[in-house]
Amino acid sequence: MTKELEIDAKGDHPYFGWTEEAIKQYIIDKPLAQGDLMMIYNGYGGRHHYQLARVQNTCVGAQKRVVLTKSAWFGGPVFYRTGKNCYAPTGQSRMLPPVSELMQYLKDDVDLWLRRDWSASKA
Repeated sequence: MTKELEIDAKGDHPYFGWTEEAIKQYIIDKPLAQGDLMMIYNGYGGRHHYQLARVQNTCVGAQKRVVLTKSAWFGGPVFYRTGKNCYAPTGQSRMLPPVSELMQYLKDDVDLWLRRDWSASKA
């Protein structure tokens, strides 16, 4: 059973500065191996949810898609190297490299919600 933890949002969320190009470059530079940690971001109703997943396969098909051990809420466990979900590329789920601000909270059995003060963003 996965536990959920909620913390206050800080920093450059929801992607913490990771762009599609930067994610692709991260995967090229690292390179990914089976068992490496990645994060799955799920956006839902203005809320930000993150889960920790491990790389299961790094090179599926001609596009060298990445398969994770967990599924995104919208789509599945297979991601393009840009971080987009293969089954819902225009959806609100993304694969992200580990973000140091969140890694202290994320565990295999602990997902994370970011709480945001929406009143602070109103002008």
